[in-house]
Amino acid sequence: MHVASKNLGNRYCTLTLEKKAIVVPILNISKDPKSTASYGPISLTSAMGKSMERIINTRLNWLLETNNTIANKQAGFRIHRSASEHVASSANSSRMHWTVNIY
Repeated sequence: MHVASKNLGNRYCTLTLEKKAIVVPILNISKDPKSTASYGPISLTSAMGKSMERIINTRLNWLLETNNTIANKQAGFRIHRSASEHVASSANSSRMHWTVNIY
């Protein structure tokens, strides 16, 4: 992790970790093993690639949150915010408009 973090601090660093995966076909339960439609793909990616992806994602989220780049109403991928809160808020707002007869 230290090497990955140190390389991210270098502004001239180029990430050469490619997103490659080994795809393994897994037979679905109670399916015909002779049919290719009976198999589901499982992709195996490298641990280093996953680690770098997590480091970059964490840093990007921190940067966007600290600079208030993302709108407050944006949810779904943000920490401590979920899309269900917006659905509940929208339903509540709709209910209030109907009771006050605002169309």
